[in-house]
Amino acid sequence: MKKRLLSALLALCMVLALMPGTAGAVDTLPITKTNIRADGVFNNKGYGSIYTNGEFDEDAGDYAVFPQAAVVDRNGNFVFPYKDSFSNYYFSDGIFSLTEESPYIISDNYSTEDRPLTYYKEDGSPAFSFESSEREYIKNGMNYAENTQYWGGPMQNGVAVIIKRVMTHSWTGVAGSVSYDYYTYLVDASGAVICTLPDDFNQEISYSGSDYEDWFTMKSSLAWYSEGLIAWGENVSDDDWNITHTAKGYLDRQGNTVIDLSGRAFTNSYPFYDGLAAVVDQNDLTGFINKSGELVIPCMYEGTSGFSEGVASVKKDGKYGYINKENEVVIPFAYDNAYKMFNGVAAVVKDGKCGLIDSGNNVVVPFEYDDISEFEGGTAYAVKDGYLYIIGETTYKGEAGSSYAHVPAVTGGTVVLSKRNAGPGDWVNIYVTPDKGYKLESLTVTDLRGWPVTVREMGENAFSFTMPNARVNVNPVFVKVEEENDPYSTAVPNIEGSSPNYGNVVLNPTAMNYSDISAADWFYEAVRFC
Repeated sequence: MKKRLLSALLALCMVLALMPGTAGAVDTLPITKTNIRADGVFNNKGYGSIYTNGEFDEDAGDYAVFPQAAVVDRNGNFVFPYKDSFSNYYFSDGIFSLTEESPYIISDNYSTEDRPLTYYKEDGSPAFSFESSEREYIKNGMNYAENTQYWGGPMQNGVAVIIKRVMTHSWTGVAGSVSYDYYTYLVDASGAVICTLPDDFNQEISYSGSDYEDWFTMKSSLAWYSEGLIAWGENVSDDDWNITHTAKGYLDRQGNTVIDLSGRAFTNSYPFYDGLAAVVDQNDLTGFINKSGELVIPCMYEGTSGFSEGVASVKKDGKYGYINKENEVVIPFAYDNAYKMFNGVAAVVKDGKCGLIDSGNNVVVPFEYDDISEFEGGTAYAVKDGYLYIIGETTYKGEAGSSYAHVPAVTGGTVVLSKRNAGPGDWVNIYVTPDKGYKLESLTVTDLRGWPVTVREMGENAFSFTMPNARVNVNPVFVKVEEENDPYSTAVPNIEGSSPNYGNVVLNPTAMNYSDISAADWFYEAVRFC
């Protein structure tokens, strides 16, 4: 009996050792709810890049409320307030960018919010930018109209990929043509050009439709710069506009090929993390190469987030677990999704909910969040029921914080807000009523730094904005409406000595002056305004 009991206890201990939150459990992390609204979040070197999904109106075929992006720090302060954008904020090497994750898939309508292409410092001031431009000129009897635009990827490890497109419309009489020229650069954290990539990187290979809002791509595509190398590959389009991608290798900062993957039959390659890079074979299975180009972990997994701290999340038979660099399983395949390990903590998804585990597979943040970031920089961010949570040490005071919207005294109308005090991420409606004889010329909202806060037009003289984590000023400008010169209705200021003001009607004494009536007549005042 004792042997059976001992065997049963040993078996139970082995089962418990494989379960999260049991063997070698560590203290759970502190979690603070904020009053900041968000639908999703990811971590950028300790900053929280948050976003809202917006609301799409199927009937109108457009967004009723645009998606927005913002950045917060670990104490819940907005580094960048919410701004209408399809892109997200990325951060590396002291530089923020509001860009697509990668620049080589381009869409004009997705890039509108980002022109001019500007990169920012941590204090919110511009670090460098690339300005769009237009010019017209005549050469050899031909008319030219030239438009220059820029797209860029996020600054990663001191390098960003910039694409310059020059569209030239040339014509004489009614005949004309349009041509496109592309230039691909690598720039450093000051915006200085490191190198210009060869012409093969600057060819447009696919275009769908006849307007500029359709998607197209470049012949060569680039991932972001990591551990001294940039993964690149070649795109090929068929007649149905299906893109086939082939991994070609890795470039250094000067654009030289350092690792040649030509002929290796890899369909994709990814940045190096922790000395290894993921590659995908023709069976859509993932393995890892080292910086000599050697396949050190065979292509046997269905996906990965890459290595960090000696382990990588990999997908097998539909579930994620973690392996080490010897391809040994260190955390069982038990999760719907899994991300990089930072500071011994990893973000994972189980049964549709997000949480955090440690390197021993112990749960340190329970599975109850709709989205969660990696624990980079000792902080993670999570979203639940539309609100942002900060995981880790923070000075944020939770639900207590709110910001104030100030409307200065103005002439020509009134402004009413749906709320003066609002939490970051809350909507505030603005209702404007011009005085008679006035109209609203403009309406802006600015934060304490004077930066514009996006104002949405909700209808005639009705607007809204999303409150940032700081006081804002609502700035209406009213102007007088110019009316026809009617001598019997021309408005004049109601000052002492002028005609009386009956409600909103101001009478003009000059227009009512009869030449045959003297001011000394007893009935002068009675007929003066007839």
